[in-house]
Amino acid sequence: MRYRIYSMGELAVLKIHSIGYSADISGTTFASRKNEFHLVGYVLSGRGTYNGYPITAGQGFLFTPNVVENLYPDKADPPELLWFTSADPRFDTILKYYEADGITHIFTHSFPPELQYIKEFVLAENRSTICEGKMLEFFFSVFKYHQNEHIASSDHYTAAQRYIDFSVNYIKANYSHNITVSELTKIIGVSQPYLYKIYKNAFGKSPKAFINEYRIIQAKKMLAETELTVSEIARGVGFSDSFAFSKCFSSKQGCSPSEYRQLHKKENESANEEANK
Repeated sequence: MRYRIYSMGELAVLKIHSIGYSADISGTTFASRKNEFHLVGYVLSGRGTYNGYPITAGQGFLFTPNVVENLYPDKADPPELLWFTSADPRFDTILKYYEADGITHIFTHSFPPELQYIKEFVLAENRSTICEGKMLEFFFSVFKYHQNEHIASSDHYTAAQRYIDFSVNYIKANYSHNITVSELTKIIGVSQPYLYKIYKNAFGKSPKAFINEYRIIQAKKMLAETELTVSEIARGVGFSDSFAFSKCFSSKQGCSPSEYRQLHKKENESANEEANK
């Protein structure tokens, strides 16, 4: 039998479609077929064969979209499996972090606590739909170990830079949502004081200030290029209300959003007049 939970939403970062678990022969048999999605599997116990290669506890495997692959359990000691699936094309960009063997597509892992917690959740919530944020939380709680091990082998790419790059990409993809510093620290697995320190070193500002400044940059584009109202723009860049947005905008730009729009409009009109002379 296979136990699964499914995603009920989507964020502009990475889509995890489902998380599955099984510990019996029928549930851990993946007969030869082409999958339409990526599947990252972890063997928690037992053993089997993946595409003809032996696989056992402490190892994992990668199913690739549109490739015929298979997994067969050992009948005397079937594997206990936990897996993530994703049809998101962006998943290709993170495969390098698994450092799977180039021939077998098998990798190693050594972090059972997180996998055990996810397993218990899947068993308890079988066939439930779970918000995308929670699905990503589960995935990144495991994926961060692959990142750490991958980056550790690189002398020029520090852990601090890795956290900066990941968090900045996350902010740029999700600034329109109500993301918080607390959310960032949970997703990338660091403390708030540490995140504050590396942001101050990299940008001279706190993570919260970085988030708000990026939102203001996007708001300026919307004010200049669209006819959306100030309230619509406030919601579009992740502010809970237009007053909080206007206060933040004015403190950064020295004018209100409406005044900024008018100034930009006048500048464009003047530029057009000069061009038409």
